[in-house]
Amino acid sequence: MKHLKLHVNPNKLRKYLLAKPEVSNAQQLSNNNGLVLKYQLRPCGEVIWIMENTTNQDQYVILLRGATFPQGEVPQYIFGDAFAEVYYANGLSQFITSLDNIPIYSLAIIQYGNNYYIGFVFYIKANSTLQVPEYGFNNVQSLTGQLIPVQPQGNNLFAIVYDYSEKFYYEQESGTNVNMPPDPYAIQSYLFTAINPPNIQPWNPTWRIIFQLPNNLVNMVNDLTQINIKQSILNVLHKIISGIEKI
Repeated sequence: MKHLKLHVNPNKLRKYLLAKPEVSNAQQLSNNNGLVLKYQLRPCGEVIWIMENTTNQDQYVILLRGATFPQGEVPQYIFGDAFAEVYYANGLSQFITSLDNIPIYSLAIIQYGNNYYIGFVFYIKANSTLQVPEYGFNNVQSLTGQLIPVQPQGNNLFAIVYDYSEKFYYEQESGTNVNMPPDPYAIQSYLFTAINPPNIQPWNPTWRIIFQLPNNLVNMVNDLTQINIKQSILNVLHKIISGIEKI
């Protein structure tokens, strides 16, 4: 079955940031040890996710959510996973390389169980609330979701192979033309580990293979100032993948 993919729309997001809507009628979906998830349905397929941290500690969290539509169900998956390359290549998001400043819609590599994913990591201060819009919910019948705490493990170098058709799905659903990174591409990102995640295997809306590169290579990259270092890594990765395909 072909599932719908939910998304963030940069043009609509700019309007949201200028005039945030009223969310006093938000409905609660879940409470994970003080991490409360609520939502407010809006016109034109918009959902405002209200993320409440009612604990006395600052928290890093990911959002695992799904939805049901007349045409079928969207299995639960990590917010940001479906179109991560679109967000990264078009300036909506950057991968987290420092914990000092984590803007909304910041991407990171997430270890959930034994698997790697890409998704948004949100930083919510103690006893505070974050409102995050998402789109693609036209005719939605029901929603599921929960906030899952994640723990930062350090800054690492990753190489990512992905399905380039992500571009066409996004343009079809959003009506916006977008750029894409090379396939594969290399990034530096914090690795976050999910803490006591639920026994749910997140859906992979976009096919990817994520390689964590050795620490000695990370140290070498940090010592170099050449702009084309990532391209050199990609050239090596292309050779590795070509060798695998011949086996």
